[in-house]
Amino acid sequence: MNAVNLVLRWTHVALGAIGLVAFWVPVFSKKGSKLHVAVGHVFLLCAYGAAGTALVTLAVRIGEDVTGRAPLRSYATVVLLGYLAVVTLALARHAALVVQTRKNPSLIQAGYHRLLLRSAQVASVLIVLYALLSRPPSMWILLGMSPIGLLTGVGMIRYVDQPTRLRMGWLYEHIGAILGTGIAFHTAFAVFGAARLFQWKPGPLVIVAWLGPTIIGIPVIALWTRHYRRKFNE
Repeated sequence: MNAVNLVLRWTHVALGAIGLVAFWVPVFSKKGSKLHVAVGHVFLLCAYGAAGTALVTLAVRIGEDVTGRAPLRSYATVVLLGYLAVVTLALARHAALVVQTRKNPSLIQAGYHRLLLRSAQVASVLIVLYALLSRPPSMWILLGMSPIGLLTGVGMIRYVDQPTRLRMGWLYEHIGAILGTGIAFHTAFAVFGAARLFQWKPGPLVIVAWLGPTIIGIPVIALWTRHYRRKFNE
């Protein structure tokens, strides 16, 4: 592994580890407090950095593999991680923007944010096509993860198109997007970090590591959002 790959890899690992810890501080701290805001910013910066370094690293990896003419099905992990990075970037950016534009929600329609959300949807379609065409051993994991970018993209684009539909709509969007970003962090840790940290090989149960955080996280998002909608009579 050359020096560039080594720096990218350990930067990614460090940002992932810091982000994994930083995620839980705003969850349990008083909402809107200085601690909540400050550590929330740290988490978002880690999300941007981890997703960015992942995409660069994977681009380098694909370039190296293409020159070696590796079979298409051997890119399964690369494709899945690239997809997860795009979705993480879209969720994290959405979580930040809905708060920044809460006093003037129409501002979220400016800039490249819609393009980023569309990219997450396109990535969902691409991994389905890849899974069906190459049929790698992890095909069912690819198919199981594929709806995330598509469905979250639909919800976030709906908010971008109609940001003022609910008085506290920005809060519900923030909750969903920030917890979705946390799901991505915990998925990466469950699949890669935990295996290296505890020296275990998940084997066939790797599908639990890939899909477990999503299966747990989606109901949590729904319940937490429901709680705040009741609180604000919406």
